[in-house]
Amino acid sequence: MNKDYIENFDDFSDKEEIKLISTKANTLKVLEERITKAKVEPMLIIIARDYRMNKSGMANEISKTFKGEKIVIRSSSTNEDCLKKSNAGHYTSVLDVDSSDTSNIIISAIDIVLESYFSDMDDISEQQVLIQHQAVDVAYCGVLFTYDIQGQRPYYLINYDDTGSTDLVTSGRGGKTLWIARNIELSQLEEQWRNLIVAIDEIENIFKIPLDIEFAVNKNNEVIIFQARPLVANFSNIKNVQGTIKNFYGKIEDLKCEYKDIKSVIDGKNMMFSDMAFWNPSEIIGTSPRTLDYSLYRYIITSEAWNQGLVPMGYRQLNDELMYQIGIKPYISLDYSFYS
Repeated sequence: MNKDYIENFDDFSDKEEIKLISTKANTLKVLEERITKAKVEPMLIIIARDYRMNKSGMANEISKTFKGEKIVIRSSSTNEDCLKKSNAGHYTSVLDVDSSDTSNIIISAIDIVLESYFSDMDDISEQQVLIQHQAVDVAYCGVLFTYDIQGQRPYYLINYDDTGSTDLVTSGRGGKTLWIARNIELSQLEEQWRNLIVAIDEIENIFKIPLDIEFAVNKNNEVIIFQARPLVANFSNIKNVQGTIKNFYGKIEDLKCEYKDIKSVIDGKNMMFSDMAFWNPSEIIGTSPRTLDYSLYRYIITSEAWNQGLVPMGYRQLNDELMYQIGIKPYISLDYSFYS
């Protein structure tokens, strides 16, 4: 699942794919019309100006649309979830609203959302409020980042919760974390994650930029998309994601070649390695040692002394190095550890 992103983000704002992203509600509308591997909950978009002119009429329309089911009243301002800023969680959303109560609860919830806009906007007349059916039978939900921009690594980073709550992760109150390599074979994933990655892959093909996606998966393994916003809104150091991805996989191939070049003097085959077995380098010089640290430890201990001290006690003599470096990480040969 290794999708091509826009090549260079210095001039990405004029790309057609980027123009599909605006407010939370509008972006979800784009997805609703295009995706087939996931779904967007039924939605209604209202404008603050229209709502203020006829609150009761708007509440009746909402009640008629959602037929008494639970709904969520969500912020959808021009000042969030866009290319320039995220403002995640900055404005208020109200969950568990009874859509059958037109006289009080619906109006009160919308007023609360609109009032939160005044924290940094003077005129909210053209701002949106998003009304959606509230997801039910949620098995797990959370937030997925399609690229690790901070680490410049091609992974899906998933923060999720499997208690049935739909806002535990997004509110910052808890959750679990899962990393999935972007080039993983789908057959290697459990069904729940396979369905999610397939759905995310489809969305990435629409926007072609790194994304921050709020999602849920229900007990029927259906993927529900709550939100999709540019991940680039939160980072100023993004330049060429696609080039970085290609470079990352190129380095992995280089590491594979380094490993294949290391042969055992015992049988001429590739060896098994550990980072913590026998003269544990991870504890002594660390998992990413500086060149001098590695060189000194190799010279003093793992080049010859490791075996020379064992032979007088009846262990086998083995004239080879115990420690090897693949990339920047030191490893100990398990073959030699057991053989000697």
